[in-house]
Amino acid sequence: MLVFTLILLWLAACLGVLSVWVLRDAPSADASPGAAVQEPTTQ
Repeated sequence: MLVFTLILLWLAACLGVLSVWVLRDAPSADASPGAAVQEPTTQ
């Protein structure tokens, strides 16, 4: 039972890290075109 619980906690932690990484990566992907658009504006 303890091993099963530890595996579930490990999977939950991995999913949490992946979800945070994906959510953090998505806005940065949206910001990349924004930065590309701002570059000519700055120049």
